[in-house]
Amino acid sequence: MSAETGEEMVQVEAVGRLLYVTLNRPKALNALCWPLMERLKEVLKTAEKDPSVGVIILRGAGRCFSAGYDFQETPATAIKPGQGPANGEHEPRGVPEYGSGVWNSRAHVQDHINYDMMVWNLWKPVIAQVHGFAYAGASTLALACDLTIMASDAKLGYPPTRWLATGDNVGIYSFLAGLKKAREMSYGRMFNGVECTECGLANYHFPAKELEAKTREIAERIASIEPELLMLNKMVVNRTWEMMGIKTAMEVAGEFDTISHLAYTARPMIDAMKAKGDNLAEALKALNEPWGGL
Repeated sequence: MSAETGEEMVQVEAVGRLLYVTLNRPKALNALCWPLMERLKEVLKTAEKDPSVGVIILRGAGRCFSAGYDFQETPATAIKPGQGPANGEHEPRGVPEYGSGVWNSRAHVQDHINYDMMVWNLWKPVIAQVHGFAYAGASTLALACDLTIMASDAKLGYPPTRWLATGDNVGIYSFLAGLKKAREMSYGRMFNGVECTECGLANYHFPAKELEAKTREIAERIASIEPELLMLNKMVVNRTWEMMGIKTAMEVAGEFDTISHLAYTARPMIDAMKAKGDNLAEALKALNEPWGGL
């Protein structure tokens, strides 16, 4: 981890009734770490009560939306049989005295889900503007937004199901994409913007060069609705899906991911790291080669 601050990791820009919130760790592919997520929570909760903000657009700086949660902060290769990768030092619910066990492994995963649910429950619409890729935990963050708008060539999915863990994403994949597509994703398949739109993971896809303008056009139209009506419109849809079990599905998916941490499902990654001299980039390249890369 660098010495970046939460304020540096999340940029905020108001444009009329829109608030652009940008994940700003481009050198780290906007990897999600605890300081970034705490700052994002603070920014979104502040915007929720700001009368000048109608719609929030969440996006990433540089090459992508985000590569997912930061392996440098909680290294997956630290997993040992019967132990999780977290030790309670970073996780909001973590207890360092409990070490790398059930408590901190669950705190690690369920607190990721809590951030996603914070976006889900926000009283103002949040639109994910996805370019490049939204992998792993970033895919759930993008899908928890009210609308997900992707570049046609952007990719979304959970690569670690190939070599690490089940992922806390499969619950929301299942609800949005359906049984067959969710199974494909749980078996390591990434979907591009066209495929995501076709199966219900995304609302729209546009050529990358048109993504920003098209997203803004859609957001401005939504922002023209009176704020209290907009809030109620969002809540009635959310509550309907909650009655069907989407929140429980997300939590259960997180619990299975915790079980993975306590098993030895990370063996392929550990072996790849050893084979590549602890070079994470080279290890990931080798692990993902059978799928044609990330």
